[in-house]
Amino acid sequence: MVAHRDEGMSFEKLRPTRAGALGLGILLLFTLLLQGCGAEDISFNLKLRNNTHETAVVLVCNGRTSCTRIAYKVALKPGAVVLTAQYPDGITRPMRIDSEFGRILGCLPFQFSRVVPSKVVVNVSQMVPCGDSLGTRKTEGRDWPYHSY
Repeated sequence: MVAHRDEGMSFEKLRPTRAGALGLGILLLFTLLLQGCGAEDISFNLKLRNNTHETAVVLVCNGRTSCTRIAYKVALKPGAVVLTAQYPDGITRPMRIDSEFGRILGCLPFQFSRVVPSKVVVNVSQMVPCGDSLGTRKTEGRDWPYHSY
């Protein structure tokens, strides 16, 4: 949520305390440990371009085999580009592509084991049939859409 006004918001001055400093130190240490242990949790941006002649509705599904719950969706006009957050952890995170009228066009079963170069662009036309797995069977356990980059 983005606040545009100060109305209804109150701010209190925070005074540093010994317990607060200790808590901050523990939080910082915990954060550093997590970063060292979970480097694969770092996300990267991947460009998705609508290279078709119709508006494509990109749905980010909350499931790996069905899209009954949608995390969010965005309509991409022809030629438009959107950044998608991806994770280099080897887990498939499919997106479904619908027409602006709700017809399922295909799926993008993204899976990455490492960060891809920032110049990489995935086109909507690279979608595969969704089937009953949101296209995840197409990955065959490998990175998708590129096996190497």
